[in-house]
Amino acid sequence: MNIEDLRDKDLQPQLDELIGSLTRMWATMLDCHRQQRAIIKLVSRSYNLKISFQSESQRQAALLLSVELRNLCSNFQNWMVAQVHETSEEEEEFQETCC
Repeated sequence: MNIEDLRDKDLQPQLDELIGSLTRMWATMLDCHRQQRAIIKLVSRSYNLKISFQSESQRQAALLLSVELRNLCSNFQNWMVAQVHETSEEEEEFQETCC
């Protein structure tokens, strides 16, 4: 058995299965991220609720929490964009090398 036979008979089917599995995984992650983003948007619309605080320290803690949540949301969105961009580049690379 030469290297080409090994590649064609053994490695190519395994590679195809791996690529298919990774594609399904990224599709599932994208779906999860879309759902999380929808939830974040829904919650952020509720941001204008009037809340009364019993002390200045509670008001400051709530304000700090609000800032942290905004940062978390922004970082999460940036991470999602980076993941989608990275996946697109990998797909393009694969198409160029494969086809």
